[in-house]
Amino acid sequence: MSWPILPADLDDGQEPTHFSYEWSPWREESQAALKLGLLPEIHMWIGLPDQNELVDFSTKWLPKQAALDGLVWRTEPPPDFLWCGPSDLPAGVIYQPNMEAIQFALNFIRAHHQ
Repeated sequence: MSWPILPADLDDGQEPTHFSYEWSPWREESQAALKLGLLPEIHMWIGLPDQNELVDFSTKWLPKQAALDGLVWRTEPPPDFLWCGPSDLPAGVIYQPNMEAIQFALNFIRAHHQ
């Protein structure tokens, strides 16, 4: 998942242009969470293939999360939630499923909620 935080006309090649979550189980922070039996940082959203829609109920908080990472959100804030087809995503927004992350989350839920 990736949302633009810097308008394209301000991109000087030096500052981050997007706030993103990337499945990264190899990172030290992820490994520490796994050792504690916790989920590593992971962004979950819903894909509805039969309707060709995606749903993200966390978009409202993305600017605050970006600020915690030291990023300044300089584009229009995202909506409170996102529910649309891929062709209706706001300009520059990317959602790309990661099958490894999906399988990890399903296995984690099965192992911890039986």
